[in-house]
Amino acid sequence: MPTSLPHPAPEPSSRSHLDTEAILPLLVRFSLPAIVGMLVNALYNIINRVFVGRTVGALGIAAISINFPIVLMMMASSVIVGVGANALFAIRMGEGRREQAEKVFGNAALLLFALPLVLSIGVALFIDPLLLAIGASGETLPMAREYTLIVLLGAPFGSFSMGMTHFIRTDGHPRTAMSSQILGALINIALDGLFVLGMDKGIAGAAWATVIAQVVTTLYVLSYFLSRRATVKLRRKNLRLDLSQIVLPFLFLGLPHCAMQIASSFINTVLNRSLLQYGGNLAVSTIGIVMSANTILIMPLLGVAQGAQPILGFNFGARRFERVVATFRYACIAVTAYGLLTWALSLGFAPAIVRVFSKDDAELIALASQALPIFNFMLPVIGFQIITSTLFQSIGQPMKALLMSLSRQVIVLLPLLFVLPRLFGLDGIYASFPSSDLLSAMLAAALGWREVRRLRAGKVSFTLGLPASPKEASATSH
Repeated sequence: MPTSLPHPAPEPSSRSHLDTEAILPLLVRFSLPAIVGMLVNALYNIINRVFVGRTVGALGIAAISINFPIVLMMMASSVIVGVGANALFAIRMGEGRREQAEKVFGNAALLLFALPLVLSIGVALFIDPLLLAIGASGETLPMAREYTLIVLLGAPFGSFSMGMTHFIRTDGHPRTAMSSQILGALINIALDGLFVLGMDKGIAGAAWATVIAQVVTTLYVLSYFLSRRATVKLRRKNLRLDLSQIVLPFLFLGLPHCAMQIASSFINTVLNRSLLQYGGNLAVSTIGIVMSANTILIMPLLGVAQGAQPILGFNFGARRFERVVATFRYACIAVTAYGLLTWALSLGFAPAIVRVFSKDDAELIALASQALPIFNFMLPVIGFQIITSTLFQSIGQPMKALLMSLSRQVIVLLPLLFVLPRLFGLDGIYASFPSSDLLSAMLAAALGWREVRRLRAGKVSFTLGLPASPKEASATSH
């Protein structure tokens, strides 16, 4: 049974705007930059698909789409560290334990660069077998190999810059976090235009545009933490890994989002192979376009979740449970309203959305226009599931958050991807996604409502309470 939190509430001196400002304007102020940042971040792969699709053609889109499971694996290393460490960082800041918070930050900074570097080397050593295993064909393998090997060079920089934006936001500068992501996207767009259109470098040009943009964004993020604006500092002593007290707890918190990324990578592999079987390279290109458009539509939902996360975590650490519940309620209302709007847009403007990626391939446009509304049929309920998972992660219950993530990506979706295509062909592949969204949202409703009642009663579990140093203990005791 959950019990009341064992730690006393922090002294008023450790309070901040995160637990004093009105919830709705605070959520708006944190979510809007996060939404813009998430949209911009999604543009990295989508911009490349637009330029390649309009110059190289359908096979170029297929080659980049084949690469997506590898991209998701790289992102998983960033997510488990960046999201997990930031959740623990926000809780510690809410408790007034700044020394512990800075240790979390330093350990995260090191791992955000090191983990994807190691993974990139491993992928490069086995590049052809990996690409063939995740759905490359004889036609797409050369282009997919060329694109992937270049993009891997930027993976550590992309991971570091993306992970650090979470800390910039929690440090009280959501607009700076947004600016770093906008900067990267603008550089990517400009270099795509130069390399792909101006210099006719094709797939390789798009890949180099991404790598350069990621390096520049990393330098921008580092400049923030070396400036006077940052209240949390990147100190050399905090780069020494503390596995038991720091790393394992935040990896545990980041596990749900990491599992979601890994599951997405596996699902995309299954999806690519099924598409190749039931529709060939054209079907792979079709879903590449649909996934790109769908990413843009879903990113604002993730942006609201990112904006809510530091507010949820800080107030949980500060024992302000009524503010945790209010933040959860407002976030759920926002994502549901947005989901209804974008669902209507995807129904009414599917051909126009698809033509952004392909201007003259009539068959590709027709197939993608048919698939997009089916994929997004349950968009109004996806956001609720995402916010509920974020709630569990922010209050130190990663196993429930993990269940929420896996319910949508693996537990329901994977069996459907094996069964429905055998019955309905390509339409079965399309229908698997909204069916999974609906069932996982029902699970989120049951678990989320139960947790809200516990929070209102003050009966919550705190499974990640770390021992405080003597200095910190005296700061948080009455």
